[in-house]
Amino acid sequence: MLAVVNQRNTVINQRNIVPKSMYDTRKNPWDSLGSITFPGSTKMRDALHLADLDFTVSQADQFCYIDGVQVPTGAVANYRTDNGEILGTVGKKYRIVQNWEAFDFIDELLEHDIQLETAGHVKGSKVIWMLARTPDSMVLGDEFENYLLFANSFDGTRAVSVCFTNVRVFCQNTMNLALKKAARKWSFAHKGDIASKVRECQNILAMQTKYNKALNDTAEALAHVKIGTERGCQMVNRLFPINADMGDIATQRASENRVRFMRCLKAPDLADHWNGNLVDGWGFISAASDFAYHTEPVRRTKSSAERPMVDALEGNKLLDTALKMLWEEM
Repeated sequence: MLAVVNQRNTVINQRNIVPKSMYDTRKNPWDSLGSITFPGSTKMRDALHLADLDFTVSQADQFCYIDGVQVPTGAVANYRTDNGEILGTVGKKYRIVQNWEAFDFIDELLEHDIQLETAGHVKGSKVIWMLARTPDSMVLGDEFENYLLFANSFDGTRAVSVCFTNVRVFCQNTMNLALKKAARKWSFAHKGDIASKVRECQNILAMQTKYNKALNDTAEALAHVKIGTERGCQMVNRLFPINADMGDIATQRASENRVRFMRCLKAPDLADHWNGNLVDGWGFISAASDFAYHTEPVRRTKSSAERPMVDALEGNKLLDTALKMLWEEM
């Protein structure tokens, strides 16, 4: 019987006798932002209104002063018309896509057993996101919740995009992995006509199906990768490198992160992935997800609360690095 020993030397056997309440403090990336949950049949425009995201963005020319003379810079500022918040400086050719324009194809998706769950913003109001839940799936015998995460921005950093986000139900680990055989994220141009909406809907559903299959194939492949104690420590050290050029604070932070990662690796919910002193690759990447999305940062900043959501949108570097290292083991 597979087992791990926790820090109090209590032996915990098999996932199915570990109470789910142990992981109730773990949150999805969007849970920390205070976003609301929509009723099951909510349409896109109603969702934007409920989340206070139905604002309008306009543009104003930017100027600078040279020797007291006002001179146009050639750039424009995108700003919210309701409160004047500056959202970004862009070139004159930049075309604003309002939130209701960016997400106008979502209602087509809602006809396919998909429902909007929540919405919010990061980086002020520069990036707006909407989350839709799709049917669950199984990965290595575990139930996964599957989501489509849509984003629109007003700072010129991204096109309208959708990324695929999968969450293991038992422990709330987020698995938005950069897989070899399927794209995690997809950007597209806004067109607005009905035919384009239908095509976008079909493309998104097809790409998510492909991603979910690739995720399961990856999990099965990683389950055959066995990592011993020495090799595991080497991999953790690569995730959190320490070198002679680092200062004392950075060195201490990396050292603490190594210890914190090992705690994630030996968490009770990963007991099934251990066989003696060997942990499989899927257990290792699960620990990386736990560390990336659930571990409190060593140093808190203003952006700490938003960091998990930004990583869900853009990908988490540590998680991607861990997966690349595991491919090297195959």
